[in-house]
Amino acid sequence: MHQQIPIPMALAHISFCSMLMILPPSSAIQDRLARTNAPSATSTASSGQIHLYTSQARYLDHEPYQYTILLDVSSSMSYNMDGEGTLSATGENVNCEWEGTSSLAYYDRCQSGSSVTIPNAPWHVESERRIYLAKEAIRNLIDAMPPDDTMRIIAFASGRGYTGNVVAQPASGWTSDKTTLKDSLQAIGAYANDPYLTQGNANHAQAIYAARTLLGYSPYYTPDGRPYLPKIIMLSDGPANTFLDGSQNFARDICPNLSLRQAINSSTCQIGYSPMYSRNRPITEMLNQTNLMKQYLYLDWGDISIIHMAHTSDTMGFADMASTPDLYAHYSDPNQLVRIALEEICTDGSYWTGSIIPERLIQGSVTLRSEDGISTVAQMPIVVDEQGGINYSLAGVAAGTYQLSAAITYTGLDGETREYTAVGLDNGAGASAITLAFDGQTVPPLFIQKASTDDVCGA
Repeated sequence: MHQQIPIPMALAHISFCSMLMILPPSSAIQDRLARTNAPSATSTASSGQIHLYTSQARYLDHEPYQYTILLDVSSSMSYNMDGEGTLSATGENVNCEWEGTSSLAYYDRCQSGSSVTIPNAPWHVESERRIYLAKEAIRNLIDAMPPDDTMRIIAFASGRGYTGNVVAQPASGWTSDKTTLKDSLQAIGAYANDPYLTQGNANHAQAIYAARTLLGYSPYYTPDGRPYLPKIIMLSDGPANTFLDGSQNFARDICPNLSLRQAINSSTCQIGYSPMYSRNRPITEMLNQTNLMKQYLYLDWGDISIIHMAHTSDTMGFADMASTPDLYAHYSDPNQLVRIALEEICTDGSYWTGSIIPERLIQGSVTLRSEDGISTVAQMPIVVDEQGGINYSLAGVAAGTYQLSAAITYTGLDGETREYTAVGLDNGAGASAITLAFDGQTVPPLFIQKASTDDVCGA
């Protein structure tokens, strides 16, 4: 177990830049032989396998990462990135954040109830909500994790009935099982059984405290004896507005001229020491708990990354939480966490495979044209089966000589989406189209790759 050994506050945090390796599928899957189809007296041919040369970056190996994901599930995470919501009663789109970037009219009751925490205006486009984008980014990181990396997710929001206003999943602890992690991610923080609807206020100090406590009981070594490297990643829109004891800071002592909701959403009302409550205000205590976490991580060479889930120039103290300046960033795209984890030092990790993650195939098709290439005879979709095998079918195509072309749009394990249009009957150089003599029965395997060579590391 990790031991919480105090060290002087003056010690500087040392950031360890080590790299994550994206591994190809096991050789048992990667080297699957092309299917040989049984002869048929008709032209209803069965499917043939496709081999894809996945152009992607490969990242240098590292000590296994132990991810602790801190996910904000407070009410404002149901807004869009501009802090806009849609009133449930009227369907009107409004600006829910007083100091936000929206050009819409400000509405002070986007959250209702005695403690102004009940969601009243989740953004009407679910896929644009902050919580949706955050979970999508975490899900992509889970997909990219090598087998030895492990993860646990801590959701935080006050007023949800969680012990200490936080909940950690999986309940059994850190795990490398991607199905378990994805199931936990989908369910965690859900309000009214909706995985993309959130409720409550922002209790960042409690979340950091809980993470530091749980890390004290986390596994220190992998099953084969290698030490884990702790990586803390927080996704939040902010600002922190809940005291360490879980009570709400309405900031009547420092911001009496503002409404309750304006004060709660204003970072200037959440900074400093409160003589009225005899304690640090939420942002100040969030930074205090973060400094204690950094002392702990210093012993294990871990680090803290922050993804700010809002379009705002106010960093709300988040920039000071990150271990280094480059580990604080505003949300940009669903693969952002993958890039942070990999830290952008890579080599070419391209390889041939007959098996991919089904969700990463954006689209694909095989087209048959007449022998002279003038007229289109048929176009068949490229599909991925339950085992990840990539297939196409020539069912219903009569025997004859054709010009065959193919196109695949695929998102590699490095998070980049690329087009593959060079096709061949073996893994040699491909072409935009090949001549296929089809006997009406035997569907040949196809080998598809990019039409041109690119630098997958972007140099």
